[in-house]
Amino acid sequence: MNAGGIATEQGLVIGAEIFSKAPSSPLDELNAWEANAVKPAEKIPGVVVHELVHFQQRTLSSAGTLLAWSIGEGIADFLAELIAGCRINELQHEYGDRHEAELWQEFKQVMNGKDLSMWLYNGGKVPSSGKPGERPADLGNYFGHRICQAYYERASDKKQAIKDMLEVRDFAGFLAASGYERILAARYKSAVEPTGSLTSQGRH
Repeated sequence: MNAGGIATEQGLVIGAEIFSKAPSSPLDELNAWEANAVKPAEKIPGVVVHELVHFQQRTLSSAGTLLAWSIGEGIADFLAELIAGCRINELQHEYGDRHEAELWQEFKQVMNGKDLSMWLYNGGKVPSSGKPGERPADLGNYFGHRICQAYYERASDKKQAIKDMLEVRDFAGFLAASGYERILAARYKSAVEPTGSLTSQGRH
């Protein structure tokens, strides 16, 4: 039990055991990541769309950088929410929204590198007791989603925006075209230093 689903050349594999949580389900034998990862069956449409997007992404395997992989995951998350009305990473968004400015500065320092270990595919590897407010795994998904959301909202042709997401190759260019950094700076005016760089103060 380590993934909600995967996309392979043969098709999609959905981790049904991840989406079998009921109100009475015992979680005491699961670690903090597993306890958060298990979801009710209502989340299945979202993860199916997420993996279907990955199945159609032909450029992600050669993405390389943390930014590219994060945008790739963010595209799948964003389109799952857009199509199925289902957000599958609530914990990442709850934490990310509270600390967006400071997290972006941390992410930006390493996003052009290839070390994914602190931002993606690190479920169960981030020290956590499962208490509310702790930093969760997979925060790269959060920034990927935010960048895609900004790109989509700016686009006058929404269908073309979705096509752009599925076919993106220039991930740094996609970030620039999204205007996400400008949106972030405007949102956190009080957290912008005279040089224009964001301070470590986030929204709490």
